[in-house]
Amino acid sequence: MLENGISLDFSVGDSRLRINIYIRNNLGLYGYLERNKEDIQSMVSVPLQWMAGTRNPNTRRIGCLVPVTIGDEESYQDAIDASLPIIMELIAVCEKYGKNVFFNR
Repeated sequence: MLENGISLDFSVGDSRLRINIYIRNNLGLYGYLERNKEDIQSMVSVPLQWMAGTRNPNTRRIGCLVPVTIGDEESYQDAIDASLPIIMELIAVCEKYGKNVFFNR
């Protein structure tokens, strides 16, 4: 199972595409990122939500939601197109604040 990473999830029930940095079982890393919240937000072109996990109390997400119309393939493509720059920005955040945690190099 994924411990830390960047994920892109379609949430059909909520008509949204969720893009986030996913942190599992590493609250120290989350605290470090949270202490650098202002800088991290300045690196990303959309407002970020800082969310605690609902199923696992040791899971955290830092990300945003992009609306999508379920059943409309053009809407899916538009949401993915809008997401790509955000994904690249989140990759830059992970490279700056957690290169050894998020990337196997």
